[in-house]
Amino acid sequence: MKKNLLFALLFVSVGAFAQSQTANYFKLTRAAFNEKNAYATTAFVEQYFRVPGNTGFDASIHYVENILKKAGYVQEKANEFEGPLTYRIEKRPMKRNTWEPVNASVTIVGETQPLIAFKTNRNMIPINCPSTPAGGVTAEVVFVGKGTAAELEGKI
Repeated sequence: MKKNLLFALLFVSVGAFAQSQTANYFKLTRAAFNEKNAYATTAFVEQYFRVPGNTGFDASIHYVENILKKAGYVQEKANEFEGPLTYRIEKRPMKRNTWEPVNASVTIVGETQPLIAFKTNRNMIPINCPSTPAGGVTAEVVFVGKGTAAELEGKI
C-alpha cells in the first residue's frame, strides 16, 4: 500500500514538474515568436512540392539555414560543443532517385480552364505518380457520392 502511494506521489510530482518546464519553454518561445517571419517561411516552403532530395526540399532546408545564420547560428562541422548557437543539417545517401512532379491538370473536355492544376494545388497528385502519355488521358467522369464501399461497387 505504501509503495503504491509513494509511486502515485512520485508520478504526480514528475508530471507537475514537466508541465511547469513546458510552460517555461512556451514563455521563452512566445516572447521571441514573430508571426511575419512564420508567414514568410511558410510562404516560401509552400511554393514547392517537397520530398527528401528534390529541388523544393533542398531549397526549403537552405532557406531555414539562412535564417539561422542571420540569427548568429554556426553550422556544426565536427561535433563542436563550444558554440552555444550551432545547427546541423543531417545528410544521408539517397537509396534511389528523388521524385519531382513537373506539371499536372484535370480539364473537362470542352472547357478552356482546368478544373484543377498542379501550379495552384500541389496536393492533387500522389507521390511517385507515373507520367501520363503525351497529350494526356481522356476518361469518363463517374459520380460515386461520398465514396463509400457501396457507392464504389461496380464503378472501379
